Amino acid sequence: MVFCCLQINIFRKLFSRSKQHDKKWKNIGGNHAIFTTGATLPAKSIAEQRRHEAQYLALIEATKRQEAKRARQRQQLLEMKRKEEDKAAAAAEVWCSRILPNWENMKDSKRCRELWWRGIPPKVRGHVWSLAIGNELNLTPGYISDVALICTLELIHLDVSRTFPHLGFFQKGGPYEELLLDLLSAYVCYRPDIGYVQSMCFLGAMLLLQIHQPYQSFQAFANLLNRPLMLSFFGLRQHQMTVYFIAYDRYFEQELPKLHHHFDVLDVRPDMYLIEWVYTLYAKSLPFDVCCRVWDVLLRDGEQFIFNTALGIMHLYESELENMNDFDAIIHFLTHLPESMNVNQLFDAIEPFMKFPSSFAKTSYNVGEQRTTTLGLNVCNMKMSKSLSEFLGN
Repeated sequence: MVFCCLQINIFRKLFSRSKQHDKKWKNIGGNHAIFTTGATLPAKSIAEQRRHEAQYLALIEATKRQEAKRARQRQQLLEMKRKEEDKAAAAAEVWCSRILPNWENMKDSKRCRELWWRGIPPKVRGHVWSLAIGNELNLTPGYISDVALICTLELIHLDVSRTFPHLGFFQKGGPYEELLLDLLSAYVCYRPDIGYVQSMCFLGAMLLLQIHQPYQSFQAFANLLNRPLMLSFFGLRQHQMTVYFIAYDRYFEQELPKLHHHFDVLDVRPDMYLIEWVYTLYAKSLPFDVCCRVWDVLLRDGEQFIFNTALGIMHLYESELENMNDFDAIIHFLTHLPESMNVNQLFDAIEPFMKFPSSFAKTSYNVGEQRTTTLGLNVCNMKMSKSLSEFLGN
């Protein structure tokens, strides 16, 4: 009873108009500010005091509820993180104890493919990437040390310093700076016909960050660039690049016709965003953790997954892109994808295009056959989007 009376008196002091103080803010409990009026105003009525007291209590309760909600959200995030870590640990155990020791027998099994789709655990990612890429070139461990010191270009130094600047691994004095320089220099000597192309630094960096070992990273890098699509782009083979552009454009039109038409009306050509995605395999465009997940499946499934991912991105942001009526806004969005992108949402968006794994391959083959048979004719007579026709016409 004494406490209640004391509490009421405190509230009356807080909310009543004081005749002894000028107009000012008071800090209550260090967390709230109560405005008291000057001495020239009449005293508050009992009803007004009670109303202000009720408002104050309501404010306190609302603050408590908000803090409790934030605490629950933090707890939920921690719980989700713990569950993800537990899943990753369990998956790593399966990879280490069952899959990797029996790689040839397990790599194409249903269980392995399911785990692969969910993401390779960081603990074994580098090893799995090396196995998935393979070594068809039969490179030997001594090669990189023999040639790395021979070929070093000033452009390579400049590009290495710009690679994943937010990580700080490849900048001057960073732990991976010299490793990436050696890897790229060795490749220039190994394939002087291709030489150095600027986006190579992102591919080499991705491999070094997961494989860590210089030779294994170089071996993976050289074999990765030896795949047909990569050779077409890095070797600047215009005919083959054209086939890929047309095949993607038709695939896009087939799967997302409404968005494709919207792009066509605004003259958003595939080369304006697809080139960066292909040359860096999304390493420059996607958040790093999302990119690692994309590479997991890309290295398993090959070039088709590059285009499945492209359509997945379009599908994920279809509504936003359809509401953009400005050419520059769309190009900027596609070349600066949101850092907040959720990897699970992206893979959910990609999954519908995985149901027909040969669809892009068939499209690409048909385009290649058509392009070959009409090579002496005007390529723009082929059925393709207006924007791509103009691109090829240029």
